[in-house]
Amino acid sequence: MDIVSAVARPLAIDLDGTLLRTDSLVEAMLRLAARAPFKLLALLPALLTAGRAAFKSRIAEAESLQPGSLIYNDDVLALARAARAAGRPVYLVTAADASVADAVAAHTNVFDGVFASDGVLNLKGRAKAHFLVEKFGAQGFDYVGDAAADVPVWREARQAYVVAPNAALLRQARAAAAGVLTLGIAPSLTERARRWAKALRVHQWAKNVLIFLPVVAGHRFDGLTLIRAAAAFAAFSLCASSVYLLNDLLDLPHDRLHPTKRHRPFASGALDLTQAPALMAVCLGGGFAIALLLPPRFMLMLAVYYVCTLTYSLGLKRRAVWDVMMLAGLYTLRVFVGSALAAGLQPVSVLLPGRGEAPDGACSLRAGRPHRQTQRPGLHAGRFGHAAQHGRQQRLHVRVGAGPLRK
Repeated sequence: MDIVSAVARPLAIDLDGTLLRTDSLVEAMLRLAARAPFKLLALLPALLTAGRAAFKSRIAEAESLQPGSLIYNDDVLALARAARAAGRPVYLVTAADASVADAVAAHTNVFDGVFASDGVLNLKGRAKAHFLVEKFGAQGFDYVGDAAADVPVWREARQAYVVAPNAALLRQARAAAAGVLTLGIAPSLTERARRWAKALRVHQWAKNVLIFLPVVAGHRFDGLTLIRAAAAFAAFSLCASSVYLLNDLLDLPHDRLHPTKRHRPFASGALDLTQAPALMAVCLGGGFAIALLLPPRFMLMLAVYYVCTLTYSLGLKRRAVWDVMMLAGLYTLRVFVGSALAAGLQPVSVLLPGRGEAPDGACSLRAGRPHRQTQRPGLHAGRFGHAAQHGRQQRLHVRVGAGPLRK
């Protein structure tokens, strides 16, 4: 019998993006990258040579996920528990590796069985649809999914459940299945922008305002200097955001245990992990692309800033004293960058007035009459014929206006 009653009809639930508010493969790869990056690099060729199912199996062997550290969708869990309470068989059907799926099923304790990729077959899309039809018959099961890859499965299902769909995915699901129910709604464009701004730490860009300090202190308000300073601000901000993204991706397990960091967009599952690497590359590439428009030495300064920020995020932030020294160095570097862009203004003249080259209109050793030195006698020849000075005193005369100022 192809169509079974609703009470006996099995409920099949996807894992990544459906039961989980994250992607188990991406999480395992990120954790492996944080723990043993060279091991991950050695496994990457398997994605091309051995296929996705084998690649997932090797990643699962290299990095064992703890199911308790993952983020679950409460709506999907509630549906699974309600179906099981009603006497319906509930199955976890996923393209994730079987070891990962088994661990999640044991942790949640709501599934009667698990069907997953086995290192040979990647149970996704049409392969999943074909498997479920062979197992339960056409229209003989309900299916819960979240992505366009699930459309072939919905087409064979009696009832389609779509998790937090956008308008396009919902249209696809309705075109494929006769009955469609939604679990949650996709965030609005404004909400997505707010989440990404939080992930990029846009509020931290304020630190880069220090680039403008030498420009303002030196009264360098000409158009070219201001444009260069604004471009440097944008380049530093984009590079910083790329590091923030990388930091959040590598710190996922720790952030989820933290009382406040667990609310960050990636740690909470509010943003899709699979989109983060692309955005990180865009931010980093954009920052260095802007640097090409500035004087050549700015590229070197930006590279130093990026390496230092990356070093801080990956390790030094957990080391006492070193973290303070690195932060102080990063703040100072921003001032040096602003000084380099403000034609000839040296950073020391901003921090220590009266030394170095002073701003226009200020007292300077290079402006006005040269100073006069006086010294008291006290010269004698050293043993090897070199002159040595003893008791030497200097008087500095800087003529400003009508007369000298004596020290």
